[in-house]
Amino acid sequence: MSLSIALSLLAAAAASTGIDCDKSPYWSKGQDCTAVKLAGAEKELAAVWNQALTYAAVIDKNNSDDYDSKEPGQTAKAYLVASERAWIAYRNTTCHLDYFKDPGTLSRVVEGECMLAMTRLRIKGLKSFMEL
Repeated sequence: MSLSIALSLLAAAAASTGIDCDKSPYWSKGQDCTAVKLAGAEKELAAVWNQALTYAAVIDKNNSDDYDSKEPGQTAKAYLVASERAWIAYRNTTCHLDYFKDPGTLSRVVEGECMLAMTRLRIKGLKSFMEL
């Protein structure tokens, strides 16, 4: 099972049990809370991603006469999609590497926190792209 699926399941479980993430002394609760926070960040990322796609399409429409290359795929939207695919692979691989540094009880929490931090950075990056 992939980490994102596992964290999604943990987020659902944590939300349904009413875990207070601010008062969570146990590692398992920490993992649940990381999953809840990551699910929220990924929801925000999805919304910002849709805005960025729309923004890139507007850029392409407004600048189509100014582009040096008229080749298909040489557009802001195409580069945005390619960057997102590369970012997802980078985030998942980099954060999974954190798991191997110390594959003990807290390793999934560390991996999830890495994914959370990188997802928040991606949201900021996409907002910066749109100059929001």
